[in-house]
Amino acid sequence: MIGVRGVAAVVKLNKVGYQSALGQQKALLAATRTVKYPKVGTVVLCEHDPVYTFGRRGEELFQNSRGPLCDTGAEVFKVGRGGLVTFHGPGQLVCYPILNLRLLKVCSIDCSTKRMGP
Repeated sequence: MIGVRGVAAVVKLNKVGYQSALGQQKALLAATRTVKYPKVGTVVLCEHDPVYTFGRRGEELFQNSRGPLCDTGAEVFKVGRGGLVTFHGPGQLVCYPILNLRLLKVCSIDCSTKRMGP
């Protein structure tokens, strides 16, 4: 059992565009980093229209696939996470955890001070 001050909030966005959801995640991340934020974080639940996101390892794939994927009507984004490519679409529940690992005590000081992306 982990001793934790506070609990995680759950935010249900329903169907939302990828960029809009990303903007809301960034705002929640900023709030999680403040000392006054009473929770260990937030779990965002949503659904997206068809969207492909390409991680850092997917640069070449992004360059070669962007046009054909856009032609299908899907949105296509290059994002700051690791990995290759991820698809999200209607009917799929997407969960974005935004957690303060220091409060959860699951990360050492060295790990928790590194930035994990833009």
